[in-house]
Amino acid sequence: MTNPIGIRYTATGSDEFNDMQMYVFELFDPSLAPGVALDLPVPSVSIVPGLQRPRSRGRLRLRSADPNVPPMIDLNYLDDLEDLRRMADGVRIAWRLMHDGHFAPMLKEIVNLTAEVVNSDSALEAFLRDNCTTIFHPVGTAKMGPESDPMAVVDQYCRVRGVAGLRVVDASVMPNIVRANTNVTCMMIGERVAEWMRTQD
Repeated sequence: MTNPIGIRYTATGSDEFNDMQMYVFELFDPSLAPGVALDLPVPSVSIVPGLQRPRSRGRLRLRSADPNVPPMIDLNYLDDLEDLRRMADGVRIAWRLMHDGHFAPMLKEIVNLTAEVVNSDSALEAFLRDNCTTIFHPVGTAKMGPESDPMAVVDQYCRVRGVAGLRVVDASVMPNIVRANTNVTCMMIGERVAEWMRTQD
């Protein structure tokens, strides 16, 4: 797969700026989205909306005190109706882009999606629930926050509360997903904390 083109935008009716991205993939490899119902020809082009500020929250539970037993993970995608609405809006924007005069002459067929699905709220909801997957920007499992926040794991210096000498320095400390890919933000967090450790510890 070639590098995607990413477009940041604000979903129609959203109160959060740049809460969406639209990815354009050339030669999309379906193996990159395991479990998703894709049946794409090669070569192919995909236009995929991505929700950058989800409200839905998943759950992680321990099955056992044995560290070798995998935890129970419930991703809980699209649990919040605003997430579902914004993703449906994104699919409809992608559909219009694929039928735009610039794209349409280059396309032989559109697979996995039909006008009937796009134009039906219930059918589009079913399509989204069957095809939703991650874009690999997990954050917030050890989020930063004030002492008054019972869910905050680290302080503003990434120090784990209640454990001397331990810091978490990665995307885990982000209170929410940044409205972009997370790699550059992680590098900035690492450089900042390294400077604190040199000057403060």
